[in-house]
Amino acid sequence: MRIRVLLSVLGFSLLAAACASGGPPRRFGPRPEGMAPRLSLFVSPAGEPFRAAPGGPPPIAAWFAGADANGDGALSYAEFLADFRRWFAALDADHDGEIAPAEVTRYETEILPEMASRGGGSFGGGRRFGGRMGGPRRGGRQHGGGMRGGGMRGGGATMAGPAGGAARFGLLAIPHPIMAADTDFNRGVSRAEFDHAAATRFNLLDEAHGGRLTLAELAARRRDALPNRRRRR
Repeated sequence: MRIRVLLSVLGFSLLAAACASGGPPRRFGPRPEGMAPRLSLFVSPAGEPFRAAPGGPPPIAAWFAGADANGDGALSYAEFLADFRRWFAALDADHDGEIAPAEVTRYETEILPEMASRGGGSFGGGRRFGGRMGGPRRGGRQHGGGMRGGGMRGGGATMAGPAGGAARFGLLAIPHPIMAADTDFNRGVSRAEFDHAAATRFNLLDEAHGGRLTLAELAARRRDALPNRRRRR
């Protein structure tokens, strides 16, 4: 009994000391992987990953600077499309004009393995996600025809809503930026399909219908997309 009393007194003493410190309990050891800042990785609208480097610009700024070919501080649809075509060429390793299943697997496992982390799942080059179709809009109009609203075609993008995969690191709710462009469901993505995805995704990002995207607008969208404004993945 005496030992139990001593242990109780010791426990209350430690609790009182912790409360007197005026701050939350300290956590020791490395931060769990799931707590790493989500902004350290950015996945471009085309699906290209950009990772933070010590002393370097934010990943979204690195992507934007490369895509802004004329350096005027805004992305036109032509520059946006050129960025898609450059990334398509990089993924099309055998240069046959299609991102085939084997090349999709390489994308999932070697280029962007983070896509399958924390519940993103393995897409296997086969899952499709809803979106809208059509060409770039000007003055509030959408050119290029195609489907609107929901569905399983086009760029596979939506403006909001929960999504896993690469959507956690990008600007649009597209869990798989490559396979979302597979509009004919043949498990491959052609140049024409990827061009079409570029038009769809530009439309979604160009909310002002001005035909141009600025880094400030896109960075604000990126920050606002983080759940509860907590920049964690």
